Amino acid sequence: MVLDPSGYKDVTQDPEVMEVLQNLYHTKSFLFVGCGETLRDQIFQALFLYSVPNKVDLEHYMVVLKEKEDHFFKHQADMLLHGIKVVSYGGCFDLFPGYVQDLATQICKQRSPDAERVDSTTLLGNACQDCVKRKLEENGIEVTKKSQTVRY
Repeated sequence: MVLDPSGYKDVTQDPEVMEVLQNLYHTKSFLFVGCGETLRDQIFQALFLYSVPNKVDLEHYMVVLKEKEDHFFKHQADMLLHGIKVVSYGGCFDLFPGYVQDLATQICKQRSPDAERVDSTTLLGNACQDCVKRKLEENGIEVTKKSQTVRY
């Protein structure tokens, strides 16, 4: 996560970090939030937009503010060429926190055996703990009853 220009400079000038990011981009889905003009940056383009030759199996997303519809649809089409699906959280910034919470809830519903128990009030409840437990087990980490409670 890069929060300011100096952090961005540190990341882009570290070959190990750049290699790790590129490897992650090949194997994991990314959610780009608040990247704005970053898309015009040559290093970002080289790292994320042009580095992966076969993007068919990957799903990357960008969440953006939808101010002007024609600009949004052009941006959506441009990013789709690079394997990034652009979605809008609405027409004003105030809608963003609720959108992210709803998105997290939907993800938990898709991945949880206790999907019927998931709603916006149980985002960090048992269903999400089930998601975390399943992910740990997928990575070969045994989870006992006592260690099932995961703190965020």
